[in-house]
Amino acid sequence: MEVLDINSFLSFKADNQVQELDSKTLELLNDLFGNDKNKKGKKFIKKPTVNILKNQKIQNKKENIINRVNLILNKLSESNIDSLIIEFVENVNQVDEEQYEEVQKAFYYKILSEINFIKVYLQFLKMISYIYNKVQSYDLSFFNSAIESKFRLDYTDYDIDPDNKFNFVKDLSGETKRINNLILIKNLIDFKLMSEKLNDECDKIIIEQNVFLPDIYYWFNSKNRELSESEKSKIKKYLQKDGIGSREIVLLESLLNKKLKVDNKDTTNDTINVTQVKVKPTETVKISTDTLKLEAENIIEEYLIIKSVDDVKYFVDTRCLDAITKNKFCEYLIYRYFQSNKEVAEELINLMKILIKNQTLYKSNLSRGLLMIYNNWKEKSIDYNKPTDKMKTLLTTLKNIGITKSIEFLMDQYKITIVV
Repeated sequence: MEVLDINSFLSFKADNQVQELDSKTLELLNDLFGNDKNKKGKKFIKKPTVNILKNQKIQNKKENIINRVNLILNKLSESNIDSLIIEFVENVNQVDEEQYEEVQKAFYYKILSEINFIKVYLQFLKMISYIYNKVQSYDLSFFNSAIESKFRLDYTDYDIDPDNKFNFVKDLSGETKRINNLILIKNLIDFKLMSEKLNDECDKIIIEQNVFLPDIYYWFNSKNRELSESEKSKIKKYLQKDGIGSREIVLLESLLNKKLKVDNKDTTNDTINVTQVKVKPTETVKISTDTLKLEAENIIEEYLIIKSVDDVKYFVDTRCLDAITKNKFCEYLIYRYFQSNKEVAEELINLMKILIKNQTLYKSNLSRGLLMIYNNWKEKSIDYNKPTDKMKTLLTTLKNIGITKSIEFLMDQYKITIVV
């Protein structure tokens, strides 16, 4: 078969012989696709032609801008901001307004995907925006509008038309992206890149929506203030909602009790507080354990959303001050692992590895936590997701990071070979 040269193909565009169809072909097309009899004499209006090569060139130019921005952001840290500002100006240089929107979009994508580095990204963006504002009179209106569009799309009846330039935020779905967008708004206010009045507007919208109840917790829990009476009333109403999940109940109830946690922030643990009111020792243990469990479950859920190892480390360092509480935290962590689907389970396995590597937890804490789970294995495993497969994966992971002491019998039971 003869291969048609692209230039020869494009030359047909101006050839009169191919621009008009003969009457027989037109009749055949009418028969195939129907003819509107109610609109006699309807004229076929020729649509303007689209230059595919030109569109592709524009798209390549946009992608090139985004790639250049990402290459710089991938190297960004607190210690090299100044040098990367110079590199940014040299490599990206002056851009037109549409290209500057692509620059802002690249920052937005990067921040939502790597929220742990938000402060350094915003510091860099603040400096870059200042330069472009002084040189080319550009501002961050596109960046701010994208964030607002995402927020309103998540929590109101707001919709975005397909031809709207902010339609891309529809692809940023899922709880992680929603929460990260909230974190971004809070930090923009802290960086004075958005007005503080926006806080009140977001408060009203988030508390009024009842679709994403965990988001109420993550938004208001980050604030250094007590809930108003009307906000508490709303949350209590949501807690009575039919079909509310256990996770939502834990998060919202902990939000309602936030004031109690603030009042007790100077104490080392809850056992001390309970002892001061002279309750029985058995009650002391129960209350302390329940409180630790609630807080541990909250921080684990928060990690699965925000992926902040630093927050988990801070919790363990400040809340789990002895071997007993560290063992309990590992029990809750492993319990959540067994309950999870494959993707979440892998994330929790990775978290365990990191916490052992940075010595936030010790090897004995994980093995003790696993043994506490296994003590009631027959009862608990009924509620687990593929418990046997999960146990084998966990034991293999523990073996690979050098944790075998006290759990040799489990290794043997699940046929995990220990190399001596």
